[in-house]
Amino acid sequence: MNSQIFSKQSDLYAKYRPRYPDTLYEFLMRYVSDNMRACDCGTGTGIFAEKLTEYFQRVYAIDVSVKQLSNAVERNNICYSLSPAETIPFNDAFFDLVTVAQALHWFDTELFFKEVKRVLRPNGLIAVIWYGRVKVEDNEARKQIDRFYELMFSNFFASNRKLLDHGYRDIDFPFNEIVCPEFKSVYTWSLDDLRGYFYSWSAVQRYIDNCHKDPTEEIIASLASFWQKKEKVSFPMYMRLGRL
Repeated sequence: MNSQIFSKQSDLYAKYRPRYPDTLYEFLMRYVSDNMRACDCGTGTGIFAEKLTEYFQRVYAIDVSVKQLSNAVERNNICYSLSPAETIPFNDAFFDLVTVAQALHWFDTELFFKEVKRVLRPNGLIAVIWYGRVKVEDNEARKQIDRFYELMFSNFFASNRKLLDHGYRDIDFPFNEIVCPEFKSVYTWSLDDLRGYFYSWSAVQRYIDNCHKDPTEEIIASLASFWQKKEKVSFPMYMRLGRL
């Protein structure tokens, strides 16, 4: 992963990216054999790692971006390291759980999974977590957001985004897989919140850099007639869970 991809908007990433629901963590913990140590790879600002601290004695979180880690949440039992996911800087059979949330498409998955197998303890788990497109209740507003998504990600995002859009089903997952349900996170957002979320996209930042224009202005203006002061938005959440 390029360490600069999310550096520019790391503060926006920390503020506006959705959090994962308690139901997802509770489902995950049903299958964890021990709760000594977990490793969150591609942690960004520690969004997923933060909640893991409630379940594990120690959480180690790694990322390649100094800026992202500088905006990461602080907890007494989180230890952050600057490192690519393909070379996890810990001993063999060290972790009970390895997680990667909304980041697997940036990794060399063959090398990453090889490292996961090395650092997991026997019977350890790997959890790959991601979320889908933001959903709104108004049909016309949803169509406009979907069109904006397609414009940004078809022209200003790396092709690896398709791996996420396909639910990582195009990636070989060399673990004993556990079937997971779908989860959901729900928020009440203003248009400013939605704009902040759009700004956290690396595709939007690339558009601004390349075109010297803010692409969110038109979409936010067009949504104003549908959007009250606050509107309900939701994110479908998914997980691929595997045992070593």
